[in-house]
Amino acid sequence: MISICFEDQAQRMSELAGCSVDEAIEFLCSQTDYYDEIGLIAYPEDEDFNNPIVSSIVVEEDEMTEYLRFNTSLSEDVIEKLLEADTKYLIEVGIIDEEDFYE
Repeated sequence: MISICFEDQAQRMSELAGCSVDEAIEFLCSQTDYYDEIGLIAYPEDEDFNNPIVSSIVVEEDEMTEYLRFNTSLSEDVIEKLLEADTKYLIEVGIIDEEDFYE
C-alpha cells in the first residue's frame, strides 16, 4: 500500500509551485475526492483491500483539471502549477519513475 504524509506533500508542493500551503491542501483534498469518484481509492472495508490492486482506471489530466476548476477556488494557473508540482513530488518520493512518466 502507498502511504504519503499529506502535510509534507502539501508543504513540498507549495514550494515547487510557488503557492500557499492552503492552496496545495485545497488542491490535494479535491484531487483525492476526484480519485475516489473514479474508483482509485481503496478502503479497509473493501473486499480486496489487502490484495494487490490491478486497475485499468486511467487518470485523464484534462478531466481532473476540469474537476479541480469546478470544485475549488483555485485559479487555472495555480491548478496547472500544482499539477506539475504533484508530479515532481511523486517522482521525488519514488512513487513515479521519471523515465516512465515522461516517455
